[in-house]
Formats: sequence, structure tokens, C-alpha cells
Amino acid sequence: MPHPPEIAPMANPDPDVSGDTLGDGFERPWGWSCCSASSGTGVADIEESFSVLPMAAVDIEESIGDLAIEEAILFEGPDAAVGETAKSCGSPRGASDEQLGHAKSVTDAVSRALDCITLADESLLRGSGAFTVLRRGGRIFKSSEGSAATFELSAPVVRLRAFISHNWSTPRREKYMCLAMYFNWWTASTATLLAAGAMAALTASGLLPTVAFGERGEAGYVCSLLCPLLFLLVLFTSNELFAALGFAGPPVFLDKTCIHQTNRDLQQEGVTRLAAFLNESESMLMVYSPTYLTRLWTVYELASMLVLHPQRRLIVLPVFAPRIVCLGVLVIAGLDNLFWFFHTPAFEVIVPPLVLHSADFLLIFLFLALLLVIFRRMAAEHQEILRRVAGFRIQDATCTVEADRKLIEGNIAAFMQCLGLVGGQWEEEDDVETALETFNGLVRERVPRALARSLGHLGMGYKTISAMSCALLVRPFDDIGGCLHGNQDWRSLVGWLVESCVVAFATRPLSVAGMLHIAADRPTQRLGCNAFTARLFLKVTFLTAFDFGTRHGAELILGLAQSNAVWWAPCAGIVVVLAAITVFVYHSPGQRPEGRTWLGRLPASKGSAEPLPR
Repeated sequence: MPHPPEIAPMANPDPDVSGDTLGDGFERPWGWSCCSASSGTGVADIEESFSVLPMAAVDIEESIGDLAIEEAILFEGPDAAVGETAKSCGSPRGASDEQLGHAKSVTDAVSRALDCITLADESLLRGSGAFTVLRRGGRIFKSSEGSAATFELSAPVVRLRAFISHNWSTPRREKYMCLAMYFNWWTASTATLLAAGAMAALTASGLLPTVAFGERGEAGYVCSLLCPLLFLLVLFTSNELFAALGFAGPPVFLDKTCIHQTNRDLQQEGVTRLAAFLNESESMLMVYSPTYLTRLWTVYELASMLVLHPQRRLIVLPVFAPRIVCLGVLVIAGLDNLFWFFHTPAFEVIVPPLVLHSADFLLIFLFLALLLVIFRRMAAEHQEILRRVAGFRIQDATCTVEADRKLIEGNIAAFMQCLGLVGGQWEEEDDVETALETFNGLVRERVPRALARSLGHLGMGYKTISAMSCALLVRPFDDIGGCLHGNQDWRSLVGWLVESCVVAFATRPLSVAGMLHIAADRPTQRLGCNAFTARLFLKVTFLTAFDFGTRHGAELILGLAQSNAVWWAPCAGIVVVLAAITVFVYHSPGQRPEGRTWLGRLPASKGSAEPLPR
């Protein structure tokens, strides 16, 4: 089988330092002619052993390419390295023997690494459609036992969109919800917006009911009531519809469907070359559960990603994330609809304004208090992940077949050496242990970073929080439908749209960010009648005042702007300030100092003696 393009240089015979093939008549100017141990076949053997080293390329090839420098120094000899002529054969001979041993070790490590990431037959590279894998509630994740029928769910592919890394001990439902949320996210968002637009049109035509909201005028309410439920429904079921219609989805790797299940030789070939499937994947989906870092094979998959492809996407999907999203959507939607119900004319006529505003304040406080309970649970699980990562040791990982341990640990040691992360010889027990300890530090440093990229430095990204606030995001559609139905002034419509967008995209996300920060304070400590609980709820009260003040302040200024155009400039200024604050709070974690997260207050590289190469 021809080599993949990215590792083709490895097969280029007799490359020079620059990576170009040497001509037939080329003579090396650095031959050690005075030393019999280094001349003739000796140099030829060295050259042949290094002919497998790559000179350039991507990921592992790029890192292994750095070894070409060592090759040049080795061939030029120790004297040439310092610019001097050898005066005797004795000293260079001893040095060259040591270098020959190191060269052979490096060459063996490179050969083993290349063997791990290269499939013997192109047809072994197979992928399954993501929607096919998720059919019937992810029933395929129920057990690890495969068959010819499960293997038929995959087909040969050129490239994989994602490599699904998971533990079979993790419950099927948790894995299904994680993967469905990842693959169906944009489908659910698009379907919700399209449905909201259709409901707005039906409201404008009078086919859906409207309600008069006092000064706000006539508006619909069906979008705010139904769209959050529709979002959750599509989020966790749209893959079933696509699969039924014949759309398999993006090709992904799942061991049960992509590795042969009946031919034992092909099965062993696929299992021992898991890194080869990862080498052909654009990203790795790490379905993280408490047992993930305790299983040797999933640790090996993680090692292949971190060591061989550090620049590719490692996406961490904690199993607790779908539960948090579902609870957040339902809580925010329920309280928001209750808020608008209190502002109907029936309540505004019989309830004094002060009592009504007090009810608004209490509703916001209740909303934030519920979020505090949810986010404290999430923060506890998040910090538990960081604690497990901080104490990670591959030597402690368990393996069903203990005989596989030597194979996996040897492969990881070879990866670490051929990429220059450790020295020594990967076959030696002491050097393997050193390589594994270095890998432990690599995991402790890079997994928290991947977690921050996946979840956001707050523990929850802006995209997730916006989706949880979908009841607020679709409120403008209710306003548009009601305004068109009631033939209201367009300036009123613009004003209410601006208010809804400010609340949905700035005020509420900032309140949630504040709650994430508060929830990260000792999330495992029990609440009760103590100073700690009182301090927490005092912070919640201040945050409630912020949410209440910005919401009613925006409503007041927009009301003034609708009656007097002079107020539009201050209104625009407030919107810009809130937008800038929101961007600052939620901007990319890669632009923030490493190790400083709100939900994870454990240092990202704890247990690592020194910074590892990036």
C-alpha cells in the first residue's frame, strides 16, 4: 500500500539534511576516513537505519523531522560539530559507539511509531455515519459485543470526521445524549429559529393567539412557550429522522462498527493500530466519564491524540453536560413565561406596581437560586475531573487483558521518544517508565486546556448559555407577530426588539456568568444555616439586583427613546457597553492566562515538574 501523502517523505531513500534525495554521484564531504569503525559499511549501516526518518510534514512527521538535525551531527562527527579536524581515532570512536546506540534506539522507536499509525491495507480504514451510530437511542453503545451486522454499519472511507473515544462501562444513555447534543446542535438551533419564524407569521395572520402586555402592546406567546421544548426535542431526536431518510451523517470511528468483529486477524490488526484510525481523523470526541482515565485503552487513545496530533481538535464531552443544558432550558423558559404572565393586563389592573416589581425581583432571585443549585453540581463534577487529571498516572489504569499493557505502554514510550519528548531507549524498562511519567505530565497539562476549550473558561460557553436562553431568544418573534397583527408603530417594535435582544444576548448571559463564578466557590460543601450559605445567597441577591436593574433600566430608556428621539443615542451607548462587557467575559479561553478558570480552580499542570513542549 502506498504511504499516505503526509508520511511519504519517510520512505524517501537516503535523504540529506534538507530532505532532498541525494544523487547517484553524490559524495558526502564528512566521511570519517581515518576511523575504520566509522568507515565503509559502518557509515552505510547508519545511513540505512536513518533512511526511514521523515524530513518534514505534519504532526508526528513534523516533530520526527527534527531528528534530521541529530542525523546530520552524527554523520558529521563530533569534531565537525565544533568545527575542528579529528586528530585521533580513539576519542571519536567511543563517542560514535554511544551515538550509534542512540541512533538505533531512535530508529526503532520511529519504526514502531510509524507501524502504529499506518494500516497495512487501505480498506481497513472504515467509518460509520454519526446518525447511523446514534440510531434507536444509541442502542449500539449498550454493550461492547460486536458481530458481522455491526461491522456492516461501516464502510471504507478516505478521511474520518471524528474519532469517538469512550468507555463501554459508561451507561448507554449518557453517551447517546453527549453525542446527540454534539452532532445535532446546529440542526436544533436552525429548526427552532425556522419554527419561530413560522409561528410569528401565523401570529401576524391571526391564526395564533396574542395577548396585550400593557404598554408593550399586543404580542404573541406561542414561540416562547413551545420553542424551548422543540429545541430539546430536535436536539435529542433529529438524528433518528436523518437516519430514517437515508442520511448517514459525517463519517466517524467507533471501534464496534469499524474494526472487524469475526475475522480475528483483522480484528487484532485494527485493535493494535487504533492510532492509525486516529491519524486519519480530523478530531477526537472524548466522551468523558469518571472511569475514562482509569481504562488503559482509552488512555492510549488519548495518548495518541496528545502526542501525535497536538494541533488537532480534542473535544471533551462530559457526561454531565446534557443534563445541565436540559435543566437550564426548562428553568429559564418556565420562569420567563411566568414573568410575562405577571405582566398581562389582568395582573397589572389588580396588582399595585410596587407589588408587581417585587414579584419580578423574586422571580429573578428564584431563577438565579435554581441556577446556583444546578451550577454547584456542575462545578463539583468539573473540579472532580481536574482532580482526577491532576493525579493521573497511566501506570494505575486498568486493562481487561493485562497482556495488552506492555504493548500499549511500549507504543506510548516509542511515541514520546521519536518525537523528542524523552531520551533513552524505549525498550529499556527504566526508560519506558521515564517516558510514561513524561506522558503523565502531558495529560495533566493538556487535558484541562482541552476541557477549557470545549466548555469555555467559565465552565459553560456562550453558545450553550444562549441555547439555554432560547425562550428569550425567540421572544422577538412573538413581538414581531403581535406587532404586525395589531398594526403597531414600527418604533415601538424596534424598541421592544432591542430590549429582548439586550436581555437575551447580554443581561441574562452576564447573570449566568456571575452564577457560574459564585457556584465555583467550594461546590462540594453542604448548604445550611451557616455563614457560607448566607454569603452565597448575599451574592445571589446582588446579582438579582443587577439583572433586575439592567432589564427594567433598558425598558425605561427604550420607552423614553420611543417618545423622544434624543434618547436613542444613550440607548445605543448602553447596548454597546453591555455587548462589550459580554464579549470580555466570554471571549476565547485561549486569550486568557492558562490555568485561570472560574469553575476549575485547580492548576492546569499540577504534578508536572516543568512546562511540557507545546
